[in-house]
Amino acid sequence: MNIKNNFLAKILSWFQNKYMASIKKIFIVFILSISFSFNLYSENITAAFLSIENMNRNPGYDYLKGIIEGMFLYDISSSDTLSLTDRSDIENVLYEQKLKLSGLIEDKDAGMSFGKIVGADYLLSGSYVYLGEDLLINMKAVNVVTGNVTAFSARGYTENTIHELSEQVLFALTGEAVNIVSDEGKRSIISMRDESPGTINLYSVIQGAEIFLDDEFAGYTTGNGMVPVEMGDIPPGMHKVRIHLNNSFGVIDLPEFKFRDWEEEFELKPGKKIILRDQTRHFNDLIYKHLYIVWEGFKINKSDASTVQRIHEKSFIDRNGDEINIELTIRAIPAEEHYLFRIIYKYNGQDNNFDIIPEKGKDTEFEKDIEKTRLKVKINDRYEGRYEVDYNVKRTDIRQNMFREKTE
Repeated sequence: MNIKNNFLAKILSWFQNKYMASIKKIFIVFILSISFSFNLYSENITAAFLSIENMNRNPGYDYLKGIIEGMFLYDISSSDTLSLTDRSDIENVLYEQKLKLSGLIEDKDAGMSFGKIVGADYLLSGSYVYLGEDLLINMKAVNVVTGNVTAFSARGYTENTIHELSEQVLFALTGEAVNIVSDEGKRSIISMRDESPGTINLYSVIQGAEIFLDDEFAGYTTGNGMVPVEMGDIPPGMHKVRIHLNNSFGVIDLPEFKFRDWEEEFELKPGKKIILRDQTRHFNDLIYKHLYIVWEGFKINKSDASTVQRIHEKSFIDRNGDEINIELTIRAIPAEEHYLFRIIYKYNGQDNNFDIIPEKGKDTEFEKDIEKTRLKVKINDRYEGRYEVDYNVKRTDIRQNMFREKTE
């Protein structure tokens, strides 16, 4: 038995002498590796948070943006080894460099250059999608030196969904395995929507018109354009206001010239006030603004005996949506006993030429319909020594009181 024990002791002694040095070396390398990793992550990391985007394109879920941003930034700012770039510094650089956040997020090279300017090691940006019962939140971190992109995501509907995302980001950027998820984080962030009622202030110069809010009668306009009609305790969300007076008032849809009540759809933010300005006017007033294409005049002293010329180039969109181009030239040419007035009228490039000789001591009027326009020239020779010329071009595809034709 003693012989066996002595043999085992010798074998153990030989093994220790031969391999202990190697084991020590391996252990030292392992310790140095851990130390290096610790030093790598223990260096202060700086991140610039850009934005988080609502990918649903429905403004009704915009309220989640503030909740997600606020919680995420609070979580990662609690790290001892990660610092956030001050938001004012980001805004200042954007302004000085004439950059937009959307461009930095979409263009990695631009983002990397921006990150270096603000002194950040990483650029953070994200997005979220509302899936009916929960949220999918995505985040990415761009290394401004290497350009490497690390993606993160979390799905859920509670505060812990954001905390889980924060834990992923902190571990990847700093090596910290933090625990932010908790029982208190089981509260739903979807139910945090602010439902505070808002206010609508409606300004109108029309007196006695009916106000409809979401197709329900809500009162009358006062006609005082300086004092609004206030509608309060309105729930947030999408709404529509419509004004109706009678069949002679409203707005016109161009270019068809369709007549209707003025109405406006809008989103009322929780607890906010929105200002609306009623565009209702008498239809004839609105038609008149589009009726005349040219309306001008000039005077000629007969003693000057010189040629006088006026040129107008105009265009309009007819009720079919076609562009009509006109060019009107009125040329007054002196003759032996009177002036000759030469009219050159181009309608979409087609020439129409007319000569007018005014009758002495009287008004001479010339009128001609050309396609969808009417040219009218009046030359007054009642005054000794001078001519007074007035002329206009108006559309014939629209007319005053045309809105009444629909109801007759």
